[in-house]
Amino acid sequence: MQVLTPHVYWAQRHGEIYLRVEISDAQVKHKSTQRQVNITVRKQEHVWWDRLARQEKKPLFLAPDFDRWLDESDAEMELREKEEKINKVSIESRVRTDPYLGLKKGFLFMYNLVQFLGYSWIFVNMTVRLFILGQDSFYDTFHTIADVMYFCQMLAIMEVINPAVGLVKTGVMPAFIQVSTVLQYR
Repeated sequence: MQVLTPHVYWAQRHGEIYLRVEISDAQVKHKSTQRQVNITVRKQEHVWWDRLARQEKKPLFLAPDFDRWLDESDAEMELREKEEKINKVSIESRVRTDPYLGLKKGFLFMYNLVQFLGYSWIFVNMTVRLFILGQDSFYDTFHTIADVMYFCQMLAIMEVINPAVGLVKTGVMPAFIQVSTVLQYR
């Protein structure tokens, strides 16, 4: 009886051995589309092997599988890339998504827009009055723009409330100090 020894190609990673057994003259009764058998074997220990077979001399039918072959350093880089991808996915899954994020951004946008338009109106009004009336505008400009000025200053208190309720990631005390010093000198 003839002993068949098919070509066996092998490659490895730290935790696995890959074997590819080529069967060129297989006589199979059912229809087969592949000419090889791929086997993956888990190693008991994650160590790098110098060779697949126990004996020093390599069997004639055994050859490296260069399609999958990696050096030990390449395998370590592949392992690191897998770990980084897993860490990235786990970090992304831990980040909570805020269901009210759109509402918060919309509120903050509108708040800043109202403040910008209010202070812009005050600046333009004061500048136009200065150019038209000259120094005479100093006497009644405040009375003209007082309502808008009070509105903008009262709205500035939101600068303290926003971090207190968590809309922005600023500390409450710095915002309070900033707003209170601005209000104090007006």
